[in-house]
Amino acid sequence: MTSYFTCFIAEIKSVFNSLKWYEKTYYFFALFCLVLVTIIFKGDYFPLFVSLCAITASILNAKSFWYCFYFFAFTAFSYSFLAFENRFYGEFILNLFFLFPVYMRGIFRWRFKKNQQIILEISDLSFKQMLLLVLLGVAVTGIYGYVLRQIGSALPYFNALATFACATAAILATKRIIQQWYFWFLYTFALIVIWAYSLTSGTAQISFLILNILFIGFNWIGYINWYRLKKYLSDAEVCK
Repeated sequence: MTSYFTCFIAEIKSVFNSLKWYEKTYYFFALFCLVLVTIIFKGDYFPLFVSLCAITASILNAKSFWYCFYFFAFTAFSYSFLAFENRFYGEFILNLFFLFPVYMRGIFRWRFKKNQQIILEISDLSFKQMLLLVLLGVAVTGIYGYVLRQIGSALPYFNALATFACATAAILATKRIIQQWYFWFLYTFALIVIWAYSLTSGTAQISFLILNILFIGFNWIGYINWYRLKKYLSDAEVCK
């Protein structure tokens, strides 16, 4: 157990040292903003802790550090119940029954198969595939939003849009398709609206609103990194 913890700390330091200056700056700026806003607006500290875990998971994921799945799994599990308390049933179902199992699978996959070969290829969707996804998104948002409205969900159609965007982004991410970031941006936008609405009944969950505003920056960093990596891999393939 001691050797495992020592290895964990060593890898954390390694990842931190590999961050570019602007990535470190934005990460600590995000942490500072979350803590400051929670204190000023007297938000709850458990949502703050969940938000800090989400930010940490994102920066670890950006560097392909497999321990990020621990942070993602904890975030999804905890966040699902906070969403349920606010009657965002779409977010509750998405995080507890989709994202949490996906992240747990990631833990077991990387915990026991860390040495497997990783394929670095990054691909694109065609215009036709993107158009089909957009049409599917409209249909899913309408149908699932109607179902959520019938069970009393707050903001049912934004909940449905968030569910579609997140599920699509997660699937595209597993296939290493760069357009995943379009759907992460869409998911972030939907969550900003959802958690801004929650402020009408108090500021307890304000850290989630700030978290998703900050995620605009993390999504942009992720997109730029993937775009550069895709270009690098394409150039390397041409030079073979």
